[in-house]
Amino acid sequence: MSEGRKENVLVPVGLIEELMEWCSTELEWAQKGTQYHADLMFLHDELLVAKEGY
Repeated sequence: MSEGRKENVLVPVGLIEELMEWCSTELEWAQKGTQYHADLMFLHDELLVAKEGY
C-alpha cells in the first residue's frame, strides 16, 4: 500500500472535532470487517493525531 501525501495545513480544531464526532457515529453503524469500517478507523486515528498536534 502506498503512503499518502503529507502536507502541513492549518485546520480549525472545531472542524477536526466535528469530523471525529461524525466518524464515531459512522463507526457505530459500519459493519466490522469491511473496508468502510477500516477507512473510518484510519480517518479517526488521523484526526486524533491532528487534534493532539494543536
